[in-house]
Amino acid sequence: MQKQVTLLSSKKDFLTKVRATNTTHKKIVMGITDLSFHRVTGALVTYILEEMGYEVQRKYALHEENFRRLKDEEIDMISSAWLPSSHGVYKKEVEKKIEVIELGLHYTPYALWGVPDYIPHTYKIRDLKDPEGLLGIVDRAVLLVNKKKIEKTFTPEQIEILDEIVLSNEIISELDYMVNREGLSNDEAVRKWFHQDIK
Repeated sequence: MQKQVTLLSSKKDFLTKVRATNTTHKKIVMGITDLSFHRVTGALVTYILEEMGYEVQRKYALHEENFRRLKDEEIDMISSAWLPSSHGVYKKEVEKKIEVIELGLHYTPYALWGVPDYIPHTYKIRDLKDPEGLLGIVDRAVLLVNKKKIEKTFTPEQIEILDEIVLSNEIISELDYMVNREGLSNDEAVRKWFHQDIK
């Protein structure tokens, strides 16, 4: 049995696997939530799709608008949907019209309520309780794709690769840092990250 090559196990082997599936130039339209960590995640998925031979058009919008666009088939995928809690209600709306597939695990977002260190703490601040479950749970940030479109456009091997994009909060934070602190573009940060350990 062949060992599974994932993005986290070996960037070099993963890219070799991606490039082996190179296809004729088909166009993909990706919706990306217009926040920094979504933009770097979208840039990473774009890089992989381009290495597969796809032409990727990125469209940036707020959360709800991206899900409306997916439902109306104006975009083919969203990077990244936070499921099941944060974006679950939007996903349910999409599923009223089209079937979708969740691929990969980009990171694990969660709602966090806190008081910044620069606020003077006159009183002891108690832990925030969430008896109503309003904060949800730790979500999975995934690539949410139009099932019909992906099955028509991608090979089974390419779908498997997209499902093997398993990252972490630390990786997305590192990419976000490169953009917001080092001044790299999203695409430059992704290329730097991919190739920094490849000899």
